[in-house]
Amino acid sequence: MRIAFIVNHFYPELGAIRTEFEVARELAKKHNVLVITTFPRKYRLPKDYTYKEPKVRPAILENIETMRVLRVKSFKSRQDSIKQRLAELLTSSFMLTLSSFFYTAFSDLVLVAGDIELVMGQVGLIVGKIWRKPVAVILHDIHPDTLVKSGVIKSKLVLTVSELLIRTFSKYVDLVIVHSNTNARILSKRYSMDQDKMKVVELWANINEVRPATEEKRRKLKAVYVGDPSKKVVSFAGVMNPPQGLDVVIHAARIIKEEYRDYDKIVFLLVGDGMDKPRLQKLASELNVDDIVKFLPLQPRQKYIEILQLSDVCLVTLRRDYIQPVVPSKLLEIMAAGCPAVLSMPPHSDAVKIVEKYKCGIYAGAGDPERLAKAIIQLLENNPLRKELSANARRATEEYYNLSRAVAEYEKLLSELVNKRQRNTKKT
Repeated sequence: MRIAFIVNHFYPELGAIRTEFEVARELAKKHNVLVITTFPRKYRLPKDYTYKEPKVRPAILENIETMRVLRVKSFKSRQDSIKQRLAELLTSSFMLTLSSFFYTAFSDLVLVAGDIELVMGQVGLIVGKIWRKPVAVILHDIHPDTLVKSGVIKSKLVLTVSELLIRTFSKYVDLVIVHSNTNARILSKRYSMDQDKMKVVELWANINEVRPATEEKRRKLKAVYVGDPSKKVVSFAGVMNPPQGLDVVIHAARIIKEEYRDYDKIVFLLVGDGMDKPRLQKLASELNVDDIVKFLPLQPRQKYIEILQLSDVCLVTLRRDYIQPVVPSKLLEIMAAGCPAVLSMPPHSDAVKIVEKYKCGIYAGAGDPERLAKAIIQLLENNPLRKELSANARRATEEYYNLSRAVAEYEKLLSELVNKRQRNTKKT
């Protein structure tokens, strides 16, 4: 297959969607994949990574592992703010439409993804429909009012436009790939999408890259990252934006400091960046827990994996009013690293169902610091339970939530889509 893969942010950016990079890389081992994307934002690059963007040329073609990557110039945000991200989204979608127009003509299908799929989906539809190519969209977040209800965006106009966009590609896109059956039901009931267009490919971890560490290695990693190999580490690694609802972690740390006599043996390691990080740092200081809560910036891939490996407990959080039943991809990597997860999120989340089905963590309610603190202490004090949950987590990724399974499903779905279009073309 010749695949034009349009995505607004891509490797080597930290925080760019990992799963899309892995799918593109694996598909490119057997198929002709051209990734069409933008130049990386400086504040999202690893600190020691130097990327030389051409000053004059509007686009360049580069090779990354098995993939060809076409990068085009557009406005790039200099920080994680709503206004800059909106300007970035509008200009990048326009430039991606122009740049992908020519290449789509020589492709068998258009695959679209991004951090704002509502807009990227329209890019794929425009170029796909012009050249009569099938269009597939990878959809992580469905509800357009999620950011409005979580307070990130307060404009009702944005909500109205978002609803219009999702209904447009619900009607005209050829295939939508979602990550859970719940998401598929939402698309069907709320947006009247044809169920034949929707396919579920559950998220995964690269189990060959992310794996449990030996106890000796864990102690060495703890000495590097927290300065003491005997500490118990409770980590969160990811984007720190309002939907994550990380206030609950800071308040849980306060409860543990006030009620647990050995609190000084625990370190909360919060790793990442985002628009909410300065406020969270201030909150930690106000609650007098900045002695046990340590903040680190976004880390390169290998260091991120090491943080998962050294952790005794890994946290996955979403605000209690977050209505999307999303499965954060970090959960599957936590499981692959053999670490028990503690979830603080709405009960309808599909992540909760995974943890309960495979008995690989503890659900601690939604936005409940008392319950979160209790779950953390339970795991830190109960070594047999922690080891059991860790083994269950790793086993689940080896048996089901792994990269090879997901790529095989992607390949099957995309091949069927191309073959179906070719048969229809011959009939007409």
